[in-house]
Amino acid sequence: MKYRKLANTDLLLSEVTFGAWAAGGWIWGGTERKDAINAIRVSYSLCVTSIDTAPIYGQGTSES
Repeated sequence: MKYRKLANTDLLLSEVTFGAWAAGGWIWGGTERKDAINAIRVSYSLCVTSIDTAPIYGQGTSES
């Protein structure tokens, strides 16, 4: 996995980001909670260190 430094910080983020827009949401077809958690775990095991999430994704569920 390749990483990039975040601006003027010491944080290194993976170039690949996990997109959590459908995690827990019903609007985009939805995802079972256990499947969403498993997808995050698998991405982490593949060295993904950043997750794209927002309060609107899954009506806030993706952030929890």
